Amino acid sequence: MQKVPFSIYTVSRPVRIVFLIDQADSQALSQICGCIEYCSTIWGGRYNPVVWVKADAIDEASWQYLKTYDPDIIYSFVKFNDHLLDELNQTLNPLYFQIHEYPQRPNHVELSYPKQPVRIWPLLQNVREAAQVHKPILINFDLNKTKTGKGGVVCHYLDAGPIWQFLKFSLGCHTQSSPVKATFSGDIRTYQVVDYEDLKQALAEIAEINTFTFLNQITALSGPNLECKYQDQEHDFLVVIGDMPEDLAYFWNSIHLRNDHHKTKCYGLWLPTEFFEHSDLIQSIDQIINKLAGHYHGKNTRIKIISLSLSKEKLSELAKCFQKIQYYIKVETYDTPRIPIFEKHNIHGYLPEPCTLTRFTEYDGFLNFEPPKLIEHISNRSREAWMVDIYVEFDKNDGISIFGKYDWWRFPDRRPKFRASGV
Repeated sequence: MQKVPFSIYTVSRPVRIVFLIDQADSQALSQICGCIEYCSTIWGGRYNPVVWVKADAIDEASWQYLKTYDPDIIYSFVKFNDHLLDELNQTLNPLYFQIHEYPQRPNHVELSYPKQPVRIWPLLQNVREAAQVHKPILINFDLNKTKTGKGGVVCHYLDAGPIWQFLKFSLGCHTQSSPVKATFSGDIRTYQVVDYEDLKQALAEIAEINTFTFLNQITALSGPNLECKYQDQEHDFLVVIGDMPEDLAYFWNSIHLRNDHHKTKCYGLWLPTEFFEHSDLIQSIDQIINKLAGHYHGKNTRIKIISLSLSKEKLSELAKCFQKIQYYIKVETYDTPRIPIFEKHNIHGYLPEPCTLTRFTEYDGFLNFEPPKLIEHISNRSREAWMVDIYVEFDKNDGISIFGKYDWWRFPDRRPKFRASGV
């Protein structure tokens, strides 16, 4: 047999995780909080969606979401009946399927798979890539604050209320600033926040900084290598208002509706309704929205205010509190969340970046999977893993060739023998 060359391209990417939650569960909000907390420190964690399911049924929209997202790992807070569990495994064939093991701790996510997703730290090169500037300013919020009282020093810790949720989910923060200071060698601004006055002052000061980066932007580096059919809001700056699980899940999943150029930018905020009881805080939020919207899409940006739990009348009433926003505001309510529509890669003329090319002239050979550059300093490489997508270029009519008419195979597909996990 004549030996002809062919090409194999490999792309390292984060592990794709999907979280399955029953929206009717009384603990759904705590479960979402746990998922977002878990994703806040792992590479690509910002892309891991929350999908609504029930123990005995999954609606068509959620099935479509799961099939096209093609998760490597499924983490479920729902205990399915045997029939549906088999259908999930056979249809999606994930690398690992885990049922939540801590019913008394709904906000605690702990993966039992031996290889953990890669933790990402705010190293200077990672922050630079997220900020797209050479000298970025990193913003962190410290939720511990020390005050001196009559009895000496008192330490206040902010519990998981509206302020904590806003900082964690909209912007990103660590409970203590020491891990961030230990890994980031550039300019870092840490704001101690335990009450509304602290938050108001912090947002007002941040709005005066020319360019800055939040911690959540770092977890959006290097997405899951999926193409999405973008909807009409990809250029809008989102403000999602509401306290229900569907509001928070919609905001978290909406990153998939952004194009690649915008995904590492701060493209929106989630706001709890309690914030609107503090008019001076809303003035600071006005300032930060103006700053972020300008960074996001310039003067053509539109502010889209959305809720899934509030009525149109109530949402419009709250929107009137934003008196100093400089951009056009559109108010919308959704009965059901708009979900991303993922498409198969159009490989012809397109490959995800960065990719590694290996050319073969033999039918037997070995591939070396290069680790992503942004994880050069991970602390526990032996227990952390990433995924590798493999693209094979071949000519199905005249043998294998990199010239002329060609077709592609792409792995991993849903057959587990083709899944490759970097170690």
